[in-house]
Amino acid sequence: MFTIKDFDPFEADDKTWEDYFAFNKLVAQSSIKIVEFKVWVKAGLKGKDKKFKLIYRDHAIVMTITSFSKKDVSGNEMLFVSMETTLTRQSVALSKTILNEIARLTSNSRVESFRISTANPLIRKMIKSFNGQIINTINFYQLSGNNLNTSLLKEWQINRFIETGELKLAIHEYVPEYLYNKYAALLTVLMNDIARHDRSEYFEETLEKVKQKMMLFKSTGVKMLTLMLSDAQGMLAGLSIMLVYPDSIVAKQEMTGVIAKYRGKKLASYLKAMITEETFKRFKGIEKIETNCFSANGPMIHINQAIGFILKEKSQQFEVSAENIRRFAAGDQNS
Repeated sequence: MFTIKDFDPFEADDKTWEDYFAFNKLVAQSSIKIVEFKVWVKAGLKGKDKKFKLIYRDHAIVMTITSFSKKDVSGNEMLFVSMETTLTRQSVALSKTILNEIARLTSNSRVESFRISTANPLIRKMIKSFNGQIINTINFYQLSGNNLNTSLLKEWQINRFIETGELKLAIHEYVPEYLYNKYAALLTVLMNDIARHDRSEYFEETLEKVKQKMMLFKSTGVKMLTLMLSDAQGMLAGLSIMLVYPDSIVAKQEMTGVIAKYRGKKLASYLKAMITEETFKRFKGIEKIETNCFSANGPMIHINQAIGFILKEKSQQFEVSAENIRRFAAGDQNS
């Protein structure tokens, strides 16, 4: 009933990309174009050994499974899996397909548990049937230009940190090469400081990853607006990142944060509001901006609401025992 196909973003033919793009449009209800989609998928690799599975029924993709492994804070290997589907009804065939593919991912590794992320209620129900436990929820937000809270920008203009020269503000279309190391170090700190329910995942940005992403963005026409705060000694103290894809009406607001020393002073709110306003000013075709954060990240939720973002969707991340999945799969095959 289902046909499973491996997908290599760098080797796939046009027809496969068109199939994958059509599936994503249905799932995400987005207005992106295929050129932008290709860049988004490739940029998401970020040096990871990411594997893609496309699941077809009647010549159309009805489900995708992507996976990659990384080390946790203790150095143990973790397997991350993301699944989405256009199907709305559970079936024995679909359950077996999902179960067998997940079991196959763990068959040749030492992974003891893994994370499954999905926004789809059908898949969430199935994961719970495998005894999966919710460990994180991610909120997805959207902002239109007329909802931007401009009062935050007026507050920034009289901010004492800028007035006294304690902090300096600069915006770049891409991360300047001379800042690659400092940017990577700051992003690593900020990513690992994000409030979330599960603290076992470790994030790391490196000079090489930054270099690869800048090369990819520049070669494909993606603009990466980067608003940076630095102190009097030239050390980076905060940033906010916006990705603007060619011919898109939607921009992606990525990380916003400041180091611990400057938290609690509304600086992150100002940075996010400023880069949002700058995006609407520079790129007249942009109609909406999207962003996301963990549901446990109360400060960022407050910032998003203050700026004018509206909650659109939630995605959940489950932790599932690899042994449990193997046991379910073995029992299913023997039934």
